[in-house]
Amino acid sequence: MSNKQDITSALVIGGCGNLGHNAVNQLLKLEPPPKVSVFDLHTTQNRSEGVDYYDVDITNKSQVDSALSKTRPQVIFHTASPPPALVDLPLYLKVNVEGTRVLLQSAKVSWILSYITSCKQYLWK
Repeated sequence: MSNKQDITSALVIGGCGNLGHNAVNQLLKLEPPPKVSVFDLHTTQNRSEGVDYYDVDITNKSQVDSALSKTRPQVIFHTASPPPALVDLPLYLKVNVEGTRVLLQSAKVSWILSYITSCKQYLWK
């Protein structure tokens, strides 16, 4: 007997960036494919058919809460981060620290089973 549980709904934070878009495409290859939603600051690039897109500033708790209540994901994949070539420490801290804090606070709802994050950036002084 298998303990395998299918993902029925997934949210990719930063799903219009390179890493997030690849995560979206891998989720869509699952059988059966889950309902996939994307939160990104701007959702005009790297779009996939059959995915719901939401323009969301992850540092804005009311935007995050509103969009989460619409998407009700079972699993969250957090891949958002400013572009790697951008040297802007305040922006990195805002998105990577404050944005992650807001997401974790908002994700404390009963239907979310897993929260997966990626650490793509290293800041060296």
